[in-house]
Amino acid sequence: MSRPLIVLIASATVFWGGAVDVDTHRPPKCCPNGQVLNPTLDCVISDKHQLIVPADVLNRYPHCPRENIKIVGATEGVHIMCLEELLGTNNTIRDSSKLIGLSCSDDEISKNLFDVPPVVSIKKCCPSERKFNNYTTGCWDSDVKNDKKTVDKLLKALLNSTPSYIDITFGSPDCKTNEMLVEHQIPYKQVRQLDNEAILMRIPGHNETIILPPEIICVDMYSYDDLTLIVRFCQDEKLTCKIQRKACIRKCCPDGQSLFKAINKNCNSSKYSFNPKFYSNVNNGNRKLINEIRPAITYGQNCENVYILEPWKYEYDKTYLDESGEVYIPASKEYLNKDDYCIDFVTFTELNRSELATFLCFPDVQDQVAQHSNLTSSFFIAVATGNIVSCFFLLLTLFVYLCLPNLQNIHGKTVMCYIFSLLVAYVFLTVNQLGSIFLILREENNCRAVGYATMFTFLAAFSWLNVLCFDIWYTFGSARSSFVRKESRKTSCRFLLYNVYCWGLSALITTSIIATDYAAKFGLVSHNWVSDMGIVRCWFSYRTNGKMIFFIIPVGIQLFINLILFILTTRHCLRVRSEVSKMHNNSSAKMRYNTDKKKFTMTVKLFTVMGITWVSEILSQFIDPASGWWLPSDVANVFQGILIFLLFVFKRTIIKSVSHRMREILPCCGKKETRKQKKRSNSSTIFTTVSSECKLSSVRQK
Repeated sequence: MSRPLIVLIASATVFWGGAVDVDTHRPPKCCPNGQVLNPTLDCVISDKHQLIVPADVLNRYPHCPRENIKIVGATEGVHIMCLEELLGTNNTIRDSSKLIGLSCSDDEISKNLFDVPPVVSIKKCCPSERKFNNYTTGCWDSDVKNDKKTVDKLLKALLNSTPSYIDITFGSPDCKTNEMLVEHQIPYKQVRQLDNEAILMRIPGHNETIILPPEIICVDMYSYDDLTLIVRFCQDEKLTCKIQRKACIRKCCPDGQSLFKAINKNCNSSKYSFNPKFYSNVNNGNRKLINEIRPAITYGQNCENVYILEPWKYEYDKTYLDESGEVYIPASKEYLNKDDYCIDFVTFTELNRSELATFLCFPDVQDQVAQHSNLTSSFFIAVATGNIVSCFFLLLTLFVYLCLPNLQNIHGKTVMCYIFSLLVAYVFLTVNQLGSIFLILREENNCRAVGYATMFTFLAAFSWLNVLCFDIWYTFGSARSSFVRKESRKTSCRFLLYNVYCWGLSALITTSIIATDYAAKFGLVSHNWVSDMGIVRCWFSYRTNGKMIFFIIPVGIQLFINLILFILTTRHCLRVRSEVSKMHNNSSAKMRYNTDKKKFTMTVKLFTVMGITWVSEILSQFIDPASGWWLPSDVANVFQGILIFLLFVFKRTIIKSVSHRMREILPCCGKKETRKQKKRSNSSTIFTTVSSECKLSSVRQK
């Protein structure tokens, strides 16, 4: 053999195996060191898995066409050309990789085959040259340098030897949803890996020895002591958090990752320290920092939508972790367990800063309704559909009264304003519900605007209902005539005051909410008093007292005033009835009494339709909101538009009046009325108010 050929063979041998003396009884590694096979049988770099072979064993891929390479299961007794780890279809190691052998279908090439050797599998918590410190710095303690002998030290500690072929998986175990990841520092003499790859150990402070299966545990060297091992394993949540009383917390991203750009919630590989601080006495001014807590951790966001708290910007976003792992929010005096939050290190690339931040679950309107009524999402769409139907009937009711000039006295105008406010309120409520269900209102400003508009219009509707109750009391109490006549200056002034009260009060409360929300961002107002409109959902947050202060209390006061006015009006009605019964010849007094009584009866029905259902809504805030007992009132609220239409429009006299009016406006719609029929039609509707079909008996008597 010539000298150049010998040099070439020697160089190739050193390139593939790192040694010239080849042991033909041990199979080579298919890929270079640090690489594994992907599903297409290409060699790729992997930081999650390694197959470590003896230094004198070659790295050699089968020398045959790719279509002739076949995969063979790597079990003892099988003959292969090389040994390697095969990644799963998603190019990940965990629970989707397996040890395989490759060979060629060509018989001539496949003559030199090897037996599959014994392979020891271990799960190392950190990458090959890194050691584990604790849950805060993990594998990336900046004070600890890389150590190429870490794997050898770990194998000697676990097995008292260094096996020939080692299959190493890097990373913490994947725990189930009802498990927590716990960690312990244990002297190496009290930890052993058994032949079946299970780990036998004795935890300091515990007398019993436990054996854990390999799929729920990882082991590594402790950063500052080669005689101590770090053992991390999955443990039942109840045992960990309730019985052993460990601090149980949730990390947003998997181990070794953190968040980049909090809005996108993207988890990427990271070497940042995960160092949450724990406090005692978190709910008072004597809180103290606790350093000696080693928490149990679960990973991943527990809900689909989360939002970030920013205590470096807003005072009311401050939170504290207590000794049990619960997050305490001083602004709302609320405790949240690990199912309602997650914490992680966040890099804000646009701000060029990084913070350890807390994320809370974002319960949209759909989730809140589900919690309230325990119904499926199909019901939410049905509710929105019911609201749309109500909007149609409210619009139809408003159209009817706009078409009948004879109904547009002060009482009629008041009811028209009420119906208009309720119609717009239901439109915004429908947009709110559908926007939350189909995630249309993701933008915070849009969500907040819809929430403010919904509240303003509902407050206006309740205010106009309050005015209706006052107006009937004022009319009945002062024994004013209900005959339709030209509006006097005093009556017009009264209607103007009604508008100032209804729109002004609604605007004042809405402005107060917006100002309070804005002031709270600068710490000028306690977070307890804000609405959180658009932050948690497109309505008031359940975590503050905003709904109680700005909606429940004002509406409750108005409903209470309505009740008092009804009692006073009823008492006056009874007194007037007794007086009218004594006036046998006073027909005008009787007509006035009958008309006002019908108006009062209609207003009572209207208050029953809207008032009683909303009283139930208010009571549900204090008495088990999730109870099914409130479902009938919820359904009644959905179909209020239909009920109002039936109450005010779906009557024979109103339908006749609309029919006559349409013939006047559109002569082609029917036979033209004679002057006599028109006069009869006018006389039958002239005394009809917007809240009744009052047709005075005196007209008939004529």
